Amino acid sequence: MGRTPETGLTPAEWCEFPRYALVRILMHAVKTEPARFWRVFGWFVACFTGFPSETP
Repeated sequence: MGRTPETGLTPAEWCEFPRYALVRILMHAVKTEPARFWRVFGWFVACFTGFPSETP
């Protein structure tokens, strides 16, 4: 697998990059607007875990 000429990144590095970028964005959000970040993050987690549960 060669490096892509446009970016100089290998496919494996391309897989790593979005995760790295996401972590950087999250860290910036926590530092700049912690209250809003935690509210959105809590809502996000709630959607994935199904809490509050609809079933009794």
